[in-house]
Amino acid sequence: MALRELSDFLDIPSLRVTGYRKQQDRVEIIVELKANSAVCPECGVRSTRKHSEKAIPMRDLPCFGRQLYLLLPRRRFKCNHCCKPFTERLSFVDFGMSFTKRYEQYIYDQCKERSFTAVEKQEGISDTVIAKVYESFSTAQMQRGGSLRQRPGKSGGA
Repeated sequence: MALRELSDFLDIPSLRVTGYRKQQDRVEIIVELKANSAVCPECGVRSTRKHSEKAIPMRDLPCFGRQLYLLLPRRRFKCNHCCKPFTERLSFVDFGMSFTKRYEQYIYDQCKERSFTAVEKQEGISDTVIAKVYESFSTAQMQRGGSLRQRPGKSGGA
């Protein structure tokens, strides 16, 4: 699969695929952000003054029977206006999380049908993280006025 098609396949418009590595149990897709600036969360001014950058693995939806990680540059900028350093916010990742929003949704959906322990074994992430994701999505759904399905083996939800 060519890199351009892989970018289309990922369906995250702000990213460009620059390479990939296939391993036994996972695929790592190396990406870069298309924008060369970010908005300061403190004052709202766009900045191009990069302070630092570090590639981190960001868990995404499983693909081809393997775990999928985006090797994503986490960029820090220094604001041109208020001079404070800040970490770039990304629309497809909740700030401070190590996986995409769509992977969080996937975990939540899995937990509605299976136990936390079963999801933990399948995904290789701790039941503490799974519980946190489930609670976060449950709370958000309740705030939107939705109803919750009872989790298997649980009375009264999570």
